[in-house]
Amino acid sequence: MKRAETSLKPVRGANVVGPVIRSRRRAKHLKHKDLIARLEGDGVPMGEPALSKIENQQRAVLDYEVLAFARALGVSLAKLYPPRLKRKATRKIKG
Repeated sequence: MKRAETSLKPVRGANVVGPVIRSRRRAKHLKHKDLIARLEGDGVPMGEPALSKIENQQRAVLDYEVLAFARALGVSLAKLYPPRLKRKATRKIKG
C-alpha cells in the first residue's frame, strides 16, 4: 500500500507568504512603516529588517505573525497563501 504524503514540499525560501504580503501591502499603498504600525497595534512587534526579510522569503513567519499580517492587510488567512499552494493542499486533503 502506498503511503500518503503528509507534507508539502517547500516552494522556495523560508516562507511562502512573503511575496503575497508584499503584493498586498503595495496594492494598499502601504510603506513598510505603515504595515509595521498596524502589526504593532495588534501586539506584534516587527522591525523593518524583519519585514523585509519576510517579504523576500529570508525569514520564517510564525503562525501568530501570519494572523497579524492578515488582520493588518484586511484579508483572510487563505488570501496570504499562493494559489498554487492552496490547490495542492486542497487536493491532498480531499485525497
